[in-house]
Amino acid sequence: MSWNDTTSGTLSVGTVTVGGTITEANSGAVASDLNELTAAPVVKNPVAFTTVVATTGTGIALTAAQTFCRKAYVNARKKTGANTGLVFIGNSDVDKTTDQQFALAPGDGIVLDGGPGAKLDLNKHYADAATSSDCVTGWYYPV
Repeated sequence: MSWNDTTSGTLSVGTVTVGGTITEANSGAVASDLNELTAAPVVKNPVAFTTVVATTGTGIALTAAQTFCRKAYVNARKKTGANTGLVFIGNSDVDKTTDQQFALAPGDGIVLDGGPGAKLDLNKHYADAATSSDCVTGWYYPV
């Protein structure tokens, strides 16, 4: 069949059945959808961030502003200006004295993943530290 034909019938593949008429009038819509699917990918560069916990016991957002991504990689700093204690990652209630967060020793890391089709706002994820001026570093691909 060519796209200029009018064809009626039913197509069955496995347990999926598609029926109807394909005409020149709706083949343009199909072709444009295919063009969207085959368009060149958009290349995005990773963005790095550093979050310093100035006051222990007080959570600070991983980013100062709304920052959407699908996945973020967060590490407790180990090298230059190494952390001296644990760093904690959690929600806005993160606090070094509770057990409702992830505890990272210097050099440890965690992946924050929104899951298929979801996106994270790094401004809604927080860090706290056992020692003031300890920090987390990380990177993400923006949405």
